[in-house]
Amino acid sequence: MKNRIERKYLKTSPLILFLFCFFMYTPSLKAFPLLLTIVSYGIPFLYILINRSVFNKIGLRQSKTILFAVFLLLLSLLSIALHETGDYSHLIVSSYFFRKAIIYMFLLCVILKKTEEEKAAYYFMYYFALTHVVYVICTLLFVLIPSIQETWFSIFVKEVSSESLLNSYGYTFRLGWQGFAGFRLTLYCTISVIFTLFLRYGSNEKPISAIQFLVLFLGCILGNMFYGRSGVIVSSIVTIAAILYWNRKNIKRIILFCSLPIIIVISLNALKDVPVFSDWYRWMSTPIINLLSTGDANNASFDRLQEMSQIEIPESTIMFGDGYYKKDGHYYMQTDVGYLRNILFWGVFGSILSYLFTAYSLFSLRKMSKLMIVQLMIVFLIFEYKGAVYYEFPPIIFALSIAMNYLPENSLAKIDGESK
Repeated sequence: MKNRIERKYLKTSPLILFLFCFFMYTPSLKAFPLLLTIVSYGIPFLYILINRSVFNKIGLRQSKTILFAVFLLLLSLLSIALHETGDYSHLIVSSYFFRKAIIYMFLLCVILKKTEEEKAAYYFMYYFALTHVVYVICTLLFVLIPSIQETWFSIFVKEVSSESLLNSYGYTFRLGWQGFAGFRLTLYCTISVIFTLFLRYGSNEKPISAIQFLVLFLGCILGNMFYGRSGVIVSSIVTIAAILYWNRKNIKRIILFCSLPIIIVISLNALKDVPVFSDWYRWMSTPIINLLSTGDANNASFDRLQEMSQIEIPESTIMFGDGYYKKDGHYYMQTDVGYLRNILFWGVFGSILSYLFTAYSLFSLRKMSKLMIVQLMIVFLIFEYKGAVYYEFPPIIFALSIAMNYLPENSLAKIDGESK
């Protein structure tokens, strides 16, 4: 009789989970709008200063990442100055790395002090994903029990352009404790899907249990369905890639995995006639059904993106940009296409550098999981077409790469399916 391997799965600390939820998605008080924003950056900054010795394993690659981010920030300022546009809205993008890195490093610092250092990378991915499951649960509570939503937003700001937006077709479930939830949330739910797959199947250590995996995976997929249909498609692609890669010699397991989406579809189909779910179900499922049946998604959002991608841009703008990111209250030339926003602001040279920054960050994970790099690159390439997201990846990967430095050397051989 074979001895069963006793595994120690990751444990959930309510305190750490609360800190992830609060600092990743800080709400704003109606009475004092800036108070919690100041708290959300002030506390992490001070905590890191006090506990900076925790980060004694920051390596050369992380230092180069910081220098790269500084260079892009200076290049952003230079583009604005040379074109004399006076449009400093792009600084929100070019300073994003520093603002978010402070928060993620703070959260990592808490993990390092409260859990085993050698599991810090696992815990960081775990809490990142679990935060979005909690956000999805919050969405369900707000929509299904309106009194909770009314009470919450009598205290906190509902960050949404108009109340009617949440009542429009397909937007019923785009709401969380921070207000309107959309494109960024489905991006983060998709990243969480990748982290969850890795935690259960990317390492022989299997740091999470089967139940933990199902809660995280299904919760994040549901988040995709609530906050953006593109996330459903991209999450499916990266999941299929992982299943085929990890189980290329195990046909039975591939069949088992394939049964999971069938169960999800049957469960969702049962909700299509429930009044509160019916509009959302049609919004979420129609493009997918159209794509499978006719080859054309017939998606108005995607059609608008195609129109936006065909705008005429002068050669001088393509080369050097115009130094505008926003103008007259909307994105310059009114385009949502991510790579076009980049080119319009600082031209091809700046765009190439910004994308190299993203790629450089992703390759920080090469010792832990080559598959994860491919998955995140797929997510980046698809989402960047729908809107600029290149700057979302580096701060997350920066913190994760620091946590990776605490992994024991012998554990790296057991990662990414390299060991049976």
